[in-house]
Amino acid sequence: MSRLAAGVASRGEIDAVMAELLSRGNAVDAVVAGVFAAAALDASVLLGPVQMLVGGAAAGLRQVDGRVRQAGAGTQRPRGVRLRDADAPALRVGVPLLPAALSSVSALAGTVSLSRTCAPAVELVKSMNKERAEVIRSIGRGGPSAFLADGIADELVVRAGRHAGGLLCREDFEALPQVENARTELLGGRQMARIKWRDDIAPIGARDGTHTEVLAACDDRGIFAIACYEVHTQGLAIEALGLVAPLVAEPVQRHVPWTPPGTPCPSAAPIALIEESGIVSWAAGVARSAAAEVELDQLIGQLETELAPLHLSSGGTGSRLVVGVTQTRTTGRAVRC
Repeated sequence: MSRLAAGVASRGEIDAVMAELLSRGNAVDAVVAGVFAAAALDASVLLGPVQMLVGGAAAGLRQVDGRVRQAGAGTQRPRGVRLRDADAPALRVGVPLLPAALSSVSALAGTVSLSRTCAPAVELVKSMNKERAEVIRSIGRGGPSAFLADGIADELVVRAGRHAGGLLCREDFEALPQVENARTELLGGRQMARIKWRDDIAPIGARDGTHTEVLAACDDRGIFAIACYEVHTQGLAIEALGLVAPLVAEPVQRHVPWTPPGTPCPSAAPIALIEESGIVSWAAGVARSAAAEVELDQLIGQLETELAPLHLSSGGTGSRLVVGVTQTRTTGRAVRC
């Protein structure tokens, strides 16, 4: 691996997968492979959200929206349930866009095939859970279309569709993730890219990052990529797939305004990139903290007064982790503290 390349994840067991892809591809490949590896290790990741920033070299600054969406596309508003029944798991399963989002950014900015990117994840899980390994292998072969073509969507609809008391239907899986130019703001003469979706009504800091994990990479081409995803301890088990659907969607309740199908489910995005004179100099994020977005703002605030390219403090409480990569002209550096 080049001296300029570096990769790091809040889950240390993913580092080796990222290093392997950095030796074969670029930073985008490494981060995509890392998220799929996380999905191999934990059943709740693949059906949850992912958000990603990519920048540097000729990549521009882009943000990738793989948040879970509200289900029920093409259906009329159901009658809804009483408040006491609103916690039924099938009602709270949304539409997973993580596979489609990672496939899209891999095709747009990666350098190796999606099947090659998914291969380490398949190796990680095939001896532990054959069903989950086959799902990831199918995505590697067919991208997001595997959900419909290989029957993955059908299994999800069985467990969280109308007959199970939920809203999920095959039409929901025709939704496409957004890959768009990142929204930036000035930070002491530098451009800072943060995840700020146009449809967000909650201010930065209002979303709970307790379940959030972060991974980041930079490569010898000057490309940086950073992503966040979630690990949930509770959810609806989809035994036929070896997966767990996190309960992040809003149930339809009687006498309560309906959240329309396709609406993104709130998800913290405590990740950022800094660009100076057209060159990305660092990427960093905060994992496993309810106040992760606020803590990232505090970290970024330090950069306004400190000229170091990446200042990471080991302060904080609980299991919070700060993860980042930075690059000089001669070396790349990864930090996890």
